[in-house]
Amino acid sequence: GTGDSTTIFDTTPPVAGTLDANGLIKSAPIAISYSGAADSGSGLSSVTLWVRKDAGSWASSGLSQAAPSGTFAYAPNGSGTYYFALVALDNAGLKSPTPSGNGQGYVVYDVDPPSPGTLTAPASASSTPITITYSGALDAHSGLKAVYLWYKKGLAGTWTPSGLSANTPEGSFDFTGISGPGTYYFAVQAEDNSGNVSAPPTGVGAAATAFDTTFVAGTASAPAYATAAPIAVDYSGTYTSNG
Repeated sequence: GTGDSTTIFDTTPPVAGTLDANGLIKSAPIAISYSGAADSGSGLSSVTLWVRKDAGSWASSGLSQAAPSGTFAYAPNGSGTYYFALVALDNAGLKSPTPSGNGQGYVVYDVDPPSPGTLTAPASASSTPITITYSGALDAHSGLKAVYLWYKKGLAGTWTPSGLSANTPEGSFDFTGISGPGTYYFAVQAEDNSGNVSAPPTGVGAAATAFDTTFVAGTASAPAYATAAPIAVDYSGTYTSNG
């Protein structure tokens, strides 16, 4: 018959299977699904999720399951790129290889808003478009998606999206949204590929342009005769429509 006891002789490590990691998210926990873990000898004991953040070292996440397929809920520690891999253990104590390189999949976890950079505008202008230049927009994790130009007219004005956007870290906008003479204030807002946005503009923004199309030279008066220099010339009535 079968005797008094049975020993399964197993020298083949288990198969860890494959995992499915979403590429870009900004919500936690990170759901990592896996399937295909198996052992043809002593049988599968557990599947453990391993993780590496950015350029760090591989380590066990502490999350394990006994089933050949399932889902792990991993809680990330701050924004970054998380690489994932599986390590399977069989009932004989054999393990699949320790993860190396970039593992079996990755997720870019990004909850930090991007930096909108800096903005410059001409001090004054008398025609449109007004060229607004920006630089230094960046996002360290999911990458920069867009930079949006905002404006308001006058200190008491309301900040309004201009409808102009760009997708490079530096560039310029040709602003034509002028509604008469006045001081126009400008600012930029950045969005990253995870949907995080920098703060909306407040106060006087990042740059300002005084727009004016009317200039009156006024009048001048000088003495009819002079016998010595300098000659005093008086003027009055000089103004612009923007003060």
